[in-house]
Amino acid sequence: KQQHASLGATTTAFLRIAMTKINAAMLTATAHNAATQAAQAAIQTANANAYTFVPLAWPTYVLGAKPLANAVEAVLYASLIAMNARSLRNPTQGKLTMLAVATGVVVAVGCTVRFTFVAFAAPLVAHGAWMAACSHQRKGGSITDAGVRAVTHAIVVATVVAVGLLGTARLDAACYERHGATFDALSGAKSRLGEVPRFLFTWLNNLRYNADGERVAREHGRHHRLTHVLVSMPWLCGPAYVFFMWKGALAFARTMRAPRDAVRVAYRNPAVALRAALFASVILPLALLSISPHQEPRFLLPVAWTVQWSASIDGFGNLGAFWRTAHATHQLIMPLVYAAAHQGGVVRSQLAVLGVAPLTCLRMNATEVPCSLEVAYAQTYPPSAALFDTTISDGVRIRVTDCMEDAACMARSLQMAHVVVAPPRAMRKMTTWRVKRILFPHFSGETTPDEMSKALFDDLLHRGDTRSAWRRAYESLCLNVYTR
Repeated sequence: KQQHASLGATTTAFLRIAMTKINAAMLTATAHNAATQAAQAAIQTANANAYTFVPLAWPTYVLGAKPLANAVEAVLYASLIAMNARSLRNPTQGKLTMLAVATGVVVAVGCTVRFTFVAFAAPLVAHGAWMAACSHQRKGGSITDAGVRAVTHAIVVATVVAVGLLGTARLDAACYERHGATFDALSGAKSRLGEVPRFLFTWLNNLRYNADGERVAREHGRHHRLTHVLVSMPWLCGPAYVFFMWKGALAFARTMRAPRDAVRVAYRNPAVALRAALFASVILPLALLSISPHQEPRFLLPVAWTVQWSASIDGFGNLGAFWRTAHATHQLIMPLVYAAAHQGGVVRSQLAVLGVAPLTCLRMNATEVPCSLEVAYAQTYPPSAALFDTTISDGVRIRVTDCMEDAACMARSLQMAHVVVAPPRAMRKMTTWRVKRILFPHFSGETTPDEMSKALFDDLLHRGDTRSAWRRAYESLCLNVYTR
């Protein structure tokens, strides 16, 4: 176990260093994209804005430097943007062919890491096909030939993606054949694969798992469908998200008023077409990921940089002191919220459970040593097993049941548990349980937005009960420890 723990710690440290270095590549792609899209006279300003906004955006140094699959997905997405931006300059047939092949490789790797990558990449693949058609048309080719070039570009991308997915599936299978025992030991669970197949499509298994919405909601938590739109994107991007959506809405309105003129402009100015693809690469994953019952801000990490650098190029930094102050305040506050308040009561709840455990055992009149204490967690993150998976010196052994959003599990646990850790809304009707600790602040993406909306619409606007609204709003930011 010590060897496995050392291997895990070494791997994590290596990945953190690697992701920090890869962020430099992300910023390089950002600057190149800014220089390509901006007018020649404003290249230096656009670069300066991009270098100001993107490195100082809190997702860059809080989430981007972590060994998350989302961070890898974000780097691949930025690489795809950089390749499309580079191809805008003198898009010859050779360049576009290389773009199609490189795009296919990146999409194959991205889909292997997270199957959602296809939603981020699809608009940029379409942009590559558009460039292939336009470059042929500008050289005097017919519309039919231009369409054939676009379809050919898409076929090349799809072929490379298919071959790449087969290759990564074979690598996954070979890796698990050799290191499967180590993976099982590190994860603490035995694989259900049995005999490892020749091709292991992990992305397909991930897709099947997430297709079961009820299971995902039960095991990971349920969010409102608008959580990504109203919580995740403002959480990641702040005022820049409002500015980005406003600019995008204006551009979309102009396109709808005169679609033919918009096509002509995109044909004459390739940078306009790329901006449209970037906007679509934010809206499409935002819409598709909102279908899932479980929504976390990190799922939209790739587009956080897109919003930041697009806003910087569009002149977000020149709007005035109010917007700059709001942006700076957001970048200062959000790391604290993410590091301290977001699920911040979980570790403190474990310390509180350790504090009440001896007295609870005395009340139980337990005769066996060590005393077995049943602790149930509900509607919050699972606790760290390292703090509980030992026999305490006071003679108490703690057994944890993590119910997440499972109502049946919660009902069983309330009958058997001695201590319950849950947000107040989960225990309002449980009169036999008493609050032992109130842990504030504790921001939960599953609980807080729903309770805040009830405080605003039900208590304040509908009934006019200000006191009840404040109490519900306060309780939505708490995690409590209950005993009988």
